[in-house]
Amino acid sequence: MIRKLAIAVAICAVLPLGTAAARGLPFIEHHPSEPALRSDLARVYFYRPLSMVGGALQPYVLVDGYGVGVSRTGRYFYYDFAPGTHVVSATTEKEESATVPLTAGQTVYVRFHGSFGVMAGHIVPELVSADQGQTEIKDCDFDDDGMN
Repeated sequence: MIRKLAIAVAICAVLPLGTAAARGLPFIEHHPSEPALRSDLARVYFYRPLSMVGGALQPYVLVDGYGVGVSRTGRYFYYDFAPGTHVVSATTEKEESATVPLTAGQTVYVRFHGSFGVMAGHIVPELVSADQGQTEIKDCDFDDDGMN
C-alpha cells in the first residue's frame, strides 16, 4: 500500500515537468522572432490565459468557417488575414463566436475564456482592447502546434 502511494506521488510530481517541457516559448521570447506584418494584411493574436475553467477543453478555432488553430489554456498563436469583417468561433457543447473587423496593418487580440454550460463548458472568443491583449498574452506560450 505504501509503495503504491509512493509511486502515485512520484508520477504526480513528474507530470507537471513533462507538461512544461512540451510548451512553446513564452510570448516575450517568441514574439521578436515573428515575421513582420505585411502592410496589406492584419494580424490577429488568439490567446487563452491560464484558467481552471474549461482547462481540459481544446476546441478548434475557426475563422469564417476555416480552422486556424486550437484554443489551449496558457497558449497563443497568430494568423494574418485580409482586411474585412471576420467571424471567429470555437465549438464545444455549443458554438460561441465573435465578430472581428480588421483593417490593413492592424494588430488585434482575440481572447478565449471558459464559461459553464449544461453538459460541458464553453470556450468563448472575445475581441479585447490592444492594452488588455498585450498585457494578458505575456503570460502565454507560443503554440507551435497551431495551423499557421
